[in-house]
Amino acid sequence: MWRYSSNLYSSNIQYRFFFLASRIGPTILFFQENAGNIAHRLEFVRIMMQRLQCNVFMLSYRGYGESDGHPSQHGIIMDSQAALDHLTQRKDIDTSRIVVFGRSLGGAVGAVLVKNNPDKLSI
Repeated sequence: MWRYSSNLYSSNIQYRFFFLASRIGPTILFFQENAGNIAHRLEFVRIMMQRLQCNVFMLSYRGYGESDGHPSQHGIIMDSQAALDHLTQRKDIDTSRIVVFGRSLGGAVGAVLVKNNPDKLSI
């Protein structure tokens, strides 16, 4: 397993993200709750990767953690689209096997993303 954190730029917003990869299996696009930051989810994600043999991409919403901007409903929807667009352009994953996972606020974010992108996601 390897992991890295980096920045993603979209619509003049700099996002912080973690990509944890096994290079096998599907890639889970993980949307978190509104409390805390993505680093607080790493133990849960480690167990998920171990049991599901998957990659996990976690984006810090605008205004959260080290990401720029201020949180808003419209902004977070745009953030989720930026994350999906980033994943679909990667060459090191199977882009036909992207699965959305969300908890609490992240569940609503993921539901909107799936509704808006049925052709890009594994349902």
